Amino acid sequence: MTLPLIRSHRRHGRQRAPRQRVLGALGVVAAVAFLATWAVTLRPQSLGGPAQYVVIHGNSMWPTYHDGDLIITHDQAAYRVGEVVAYRVPRGEVGAGHVVIHRIAETTATGLVLHGDNNPHSDPWHPTGTDVVGSTWIHIPRLGRLLLLVHQPLVPAALAAVVVVVWILRSGPRAAEPTRVGAPAPSSASAATDAEHR
Repeated sequence: MTLPLIRSHRRHGRQRAPRQRVLGALGVVAAVAFLATWAVTLRPQSLGGPAQYVVIHGNSMWPTYHDGDLIITHDQAAYRVGEVVAYRVPRGEVGAGHVVIHRIAETTATGLVLHGDNNPHSDPWHPTGTDVVGSTWIHIPRLGRLLLLVHQPLVPAALAAVVVVVWILRSGPRAAEPTRVGAPAPSSASAATDAEHR
């Protein structure tokens, strides 16, 4: 009685195989499309891409942006007055290399004049085009706080510890099934069925 059921199960497995191959192919296509989109639009400049990820600190851009917001900027060929851009403090200046995100108020022969929306005065620095990281493209409120938290060494260490503990608990020795005293030996048909299942 068990042999026809085994053959039916095998036929069902053959019917499901093409569907699994199609789903696998679709998964590969989706992964390639995601990676291509990431490479073209979201790849960081440190990896040769056009994007830069900036976390807002302070309230100089309030109410446009708030402390802890994440800003993704894109490199542009030119920048206009009124655009909010991220720039690095020029070399030789106090705070050189620090990234600031403010609005362009004026363009001059010596560089850009910028100020925060909540600041009464302009920035003391006048970056040039090579100092500008990019203009704002995507704004995600409060996500920057989460990214800063993940960068703390204690957080990934704690997560790794939890994963290890869960893995140890799941892979621990399993209790052996109790054997029945005086259980009859399997018949020849049962033995053949078990061998086919293996």
